[in-house]
Amino acid sequence: MRIVFRSMKVQFRIGVGDVLPSASRNTQKAGLVSAITSAGLVLLLAGAVSALFTGPALALSKEKQEAAIALFHKTGCEYCHGPNGIKGEKAPDLSAVGKRRKREQIELQIMKGGNGMPAFGEVLPADDVKVLVDYLSSRKRAGH
Repeated sequence: MRIVFRSMKVQFRIGVGDVLPSASRNTQKAGLVSAITSAGLVLLLAGAVSALFTGPALALSKEKQEAAIALFHKTGCEYCHGPNGIKGEKAPDLSAVGKRRKREQIELQIMKGGNGMPAFGEVLPADDVKVLVDYLSSRKRAGH
């Protein structure tokens, strides 16, 4: 079967020897056009939804990443989580925490603590918490 799109019309090329009644061809054309339209709309919607939750908004510039790493070191996070949050001996590896946790969960963990982690909500300024949350949320691959 070959589909050719011309001026919003669909043409069919059925293989040699195929015999289809006229009504069946029309039904197939309508079904195919409907399926293609539905698939296109689903892909368009999926792309739009994906764009809302991923992309540049979650990516950090090199400068912001370096500032966040310095803050991670300065505030003592690496004491438990290891250098740059990788392979800490006392606390979880944070190299892919952005893949495992939502921003809100990361922020809540920093602010309120829990599961062996002390609360830093009253210790860290809100701007520092935001920098750390941005940094940790951007970490999606283990070991990086």
